[in-house]
Amino acid sequence: MRFDNGFSMKRTYRTALGAVALSMVLSGCASLYPTHYYQLGSGAATAPTAKAGMAVQIRSVDIADYLSRSTLMQRQTDGSLSSSHARWAGSFSKDLQQVLLRQLAWRLDSNRVIIGDAPEGYKPEIVVDLDILRLDSGPEQPAILDARWHLLDGDVRLSGSRLVHLQQTHDGSEADQVKAQSVLLQQLAKQMAMAVSTARQAALKVKKTAVPKPIKPQVTQEAEIPVQGVPQVMPIRTGAEVYRF
Repeated sequence: MRFDNGFSMKRTYRTALGAVALSMVLSGCASLYPTHYYQLGSGAATAPTAKAGMAVQIRSVDIADYLSRSTLMQRQTDGSLSSSHARWAGSFSKDLQQVLLRQLAWRLDSNRVIIGDAPEGYKPEIVVDLDILRLDSGPEQPAILDARWHLLDGDVRLSGSRLVHLQQTHDGSEADQVKAQSVLLQQLAKQMAMAVSTARQAALKVKKTAVPKPIKPQVTQEAEIPVQGVPQVMPIRTGAEVYRF
């Protein structure tokens, strides 16, 4: 009995030591891959100086489903995607929208650029619908951005549409990959700002030519109806006007 009890105690002790050792090994492995958090950068964008500016509504920003993950996706050489140990600090979708908002407001010098539903009393001059079809990179793959936008004027008539493909190199590190992706978003905002300005000028030109010219009132001459019993005055033009009754 004593032998069995001693053996049981030794086995329990060894099991506990094994669990502790395994825990230390796992924690050591985890420390080899510390989690890093990243955010997209807005570059040199500053607050607009104009008090008002062009009214631009980014009505929708649709992002590819795989970009909704909290981890930084890595594009492999075979085209596949894998999750990395790096994570996005917060919502990637909201972060991306804020970069576009700041960039457009800065480039258009306007405090009237909004994203989402228009508030009451807000009348946009240009409406933007944007699709982010791809935005990723990999240790051996450049950062690539594929996007498509539609521009509509204030009357919600299609003013322009474009498909964009942008590419940026990096040094392979996760930090530089995020920087490269941020640069691509800034380039996208630059092209969108140019397209928005062109669309607005075209819309203003159409409205200017569509304004109807004022119609001059036509003066109608009523025929004189002779009154019975009153002789009609008949002018006789010579050198001077003489009226005879």
